Amino acid sequence: MFGKSPGCRYVVSHLMSKAAQEKGSVRGLIIHVATKAALRALPGGFVVEMVGEYVVPRVAKAVVNWMAGYKEAEQAQVVEALAEMPASEARQLADEAIAEAEKEDGPMPDDQKRIMRDYLASIPEAVRASLPRDDKTGKSVCPVDMIPRTVADFEKILPKRVPPFGTPHDLEGTPYRLTALAGAGGFGVVYKAINKFEQLRDPVALKFCLDPQQVITLERERRLLDRMIEAGKQWSDSIVQLYGHHLQAKPPYLIYEWVGGGDLHAYQSKKTKELGRRFTPEEVFDIIKRICVPLAFAHQRGLVHRDLKPANVLIANDGTLKLADFGIAASTEPVPAGGNQSTARLSGSGTPIYMSEEQRRGEAPDPRHDIFAIGVIWFQLLTGEMTAALPHGWERLLERKFNVPRMHIAMMQRCSGWLDERFANAGELLTILKKPPTLPPKLSQPAPVPHHPTVPSTTTTAPPSTIAPPPSTRRPPELPPSKPKSGPPPLSKPKPPTT
Repeated sequence: MFGKSPGCRYVVSHLMSKAAQEKGSVRGLIIHVATKAALRALPGGFVVEMVGEYVVPRVAKAVVNWMAGYKEAEQAQVVEALAEMPASEARQLADEAIAEAEKEDGPMPDDQKRIMRDYLASIPEAVRASLPRDDKTGKSVCPVDMIPRTVADFEKILPKRVPPFGTPHDLEGTPYRLTALAGAGGFGVVYKAINKFEQLRDPVALKFCLDPQQVITLERERRLLDRMIEAGKQWSDSIVQLYGHHLQAKPPYLIYEWVGGGDLHAYQSKKTKELGRRFTPEEVFDIIKRICVPLAFAHQRGLVHRDLKPANVLIANDGTLKLADFGIAASTEPVPAGGNQSTARLSGSGTPIYMSEEQRRGEAPDPRHDIFAIGVIWFQLLTGEMTAALPHGWERLLERKFNVPRMHIAMMQRCSGWLDERFANAGELLTILKKPPTLPPKLSQPAPVPHHPTVPSTTTTAPPSTIAPPPSTRRPPELPPSKPKSGPPPLSKPKPPTT
C-alpha cells in the first residue's frame, strides 16, 4: 500500500533532512507536514470523510515532534510564519512533497491527491484563525502559552476536515464572498464573508454544517436563538446576533454578525503579554461579571448553553464581550406532548473540563451546569492556565499562591461545588457579583469538586461595563476604543438582562 516501500522511507529521510536544513522556516515545516501526511499508509478506499481520523492525528504528531527540536521563541516564530503563509504557497509545497513521493511509490489516485493537497493548503488559514492579531501590523501573534506543545494541542487548531471552499470564494447564488476561514469544529466550519454588492456593510460570519447527521443541530440552534428573541422581544447585545439562515443550501449555513476581536483565550494571552503579568483577581472578577450578563439573558429565557468555554466567549473590535455558539444548547422547559427537543442524541455533549458530573451523565439541562463552567473559567483566568481543569485543593492554591480574596474563592465554591449548593442560574450569580457579601476572616471549608483530568479544550476583552467595578488598586486592562459600525450595530455596552 502507498507509503510502505523502502523507497518511501528514503524520500521521507531525504525530505526530513531538507526540512531540517530550513532551520525552522515555514517551507521546511510545510514540507515536513505534507510528507508525513502523504506518505503514511492510508486505508483502501480513502475518502474525504476520513481526514479527521487518519490525517489530522498524523499531521499533528509530525509537526509537534519536528518543532520539539527548537527553542520556545523559534517555535512561536514558526507558528506565526505558518499562519501568514498564503494558501497558494501551501498548496504548491504539498504538490512538491506528493510528487517526490510518487517518484518512489508510483502515482496516488487523483482523488486522494486532491484531498491531501486541499487539506494541507487549509492548515495555514486554520492556524491563523486560532491566533490573536497585532493591533498595529495586523499579523498573527503566537504568545508562549499558545504554542502547540502536544499532539492534542495541535489537533485542536488543525481543521478537522477539508474545508468546502478556498478563499476568496464567491458563494454561488448569494451576494456573499468568503474572505477567510474563521474557525473549524466538530460539525463544520465558519467563514468570514462580505456582501459583494454592499461594500459599506459590515462583514458577517457564515457557519456551515458539513456533517449531514448534524444538520438537525443547526436547525435547533436557529430555533433556540429565535426563541430568545421572541421571549425578550429584543436581542441582547452581549449575544452574537443571528441575521439569517439557508438550511436548504449545500452545505447548509447560518448567518451571524461578525465578531472580529478573537475569543477569550486569545484576549487573555494578548493582554497578559502586553501587561507583563497575569490578570489581577479584580480584573478577572469584572470579566466574570460580563460573561454572566448574556448567560443570565439566556437562563431567564429557559435556555442552558451547555458548552460555555473561552472559545465561545468572543470579543468585538470595540471591546464588547459576546456569548456565541448555542449549537448544543437546550431548553429547561418541558417538551409538549408529541414534541421532540432533539437533545437525547446530545446527551453528555460539551467540552469535558467545563462539564459538571451531572452534565457528563446526561442529566436534564440545568442552568447550574453552566454555572459549573463559569467556575472553571474563573479559575483559568486567575492562574493564566486556559486549558486547566479544576485540581484538588484549588481553593488553597488560589488563596496562597495567587492571593485571591476569600470572598472571590467562596463565590467560586458556589459555582463549582455540589449541584445543590451552586447558584441557581447566572441571574442569581450576577446579582451577587454586583454586591459581593462580606466574609469572616477565615476561608470556609471547600466544597468537594469532582476530579477531571487536565485535557485541552476542544471545539473561537472586557467591554465597558454598566456595572461598577469592584474596589481595586490596579486598573483593569484598557480596551480598544469603539468604532462606528454600519449594518445592524451591536451596542458597545452590555445591559443587564430584564425579565
